[in-house]
Amino acid sequence: MNDKKLSWINIIGYGLGDVANNFAFAMGALFLLSYYTDVAGISAAAAGTLLLVVRIFDAFMDVVAGRVVDKTTTRWGKFRPFLLLGAIPLMFFGVLVFSVPAEYTSTEKLIYAYVTYALLGVAYSFVNIPYGSLATVMTQNSGERARLGASRMLLAASTFCFLALVIGPKIRSASVSDLQEIFTNYTLLFSVIGVVLYFLCFKSTREVVQRTVERPNFKDSMKTVG
Repeated sequence: MNDKKLSWINIIGYGLGDVANNFAFAMGALFLLSYYTDVAGISAAAAGTLLLVVRIFDAFMDVVAGRVVDKTTTRWGKFRPFLLLGAIPLMFFGVLVFSVPAEYTSTEKLIYAYVTYALLGVAYSFVNIPYGSLATVMTQNSGERARLGASRMLLAASTFCFLALVIGPKIRSASVSDLQEIFTNYTLLFSVIGVVLYFLCFKSTREVVQRTVERPNFKDSMKTVG
């Protein structure tokens, strides 16, 4: 059994992954509906339907991502490579969802929103699923796993609060004509920081526990969606 005590670099480095996650996820949760209606000009009904449909799609993608991760074996481990390889696509789509072209027609804007938000969900599944499982192979010590979980929760909550309480008022106080530029600037900044944080998470974590994973067939996996 591997129960070696983790260093603070391991623990904080792991938590930084959820800071990066929230730069993609929390930005959408907090501001995307407002962006679609107030900036992109998509109707509230269409935007609400879009968010619901893509969330259902995301549930299926989580299953697909989980199966792909289970079959992955590399010299860096099973889970860590997805942090490294998925960081840029995830942050790239995080920028694209807040970049609906103003010159598009209403239909084109809606199609663009569906495609980019769905791709953001795919990228998020392929980063967040392995990230969540990474703690289970860093140590078998329950106390150390609790420290990893606490680091993740604390840093994620701090990031969410930062976006809601610091960035939120800046967005709400801006004029409609300035909102697109503000969203573009923030998402670009957070995408760069997010890629760096994923890299730091990758570098400061190690997979030391050998995990035997049962692989149910696809039909059985899909039953978990409900």
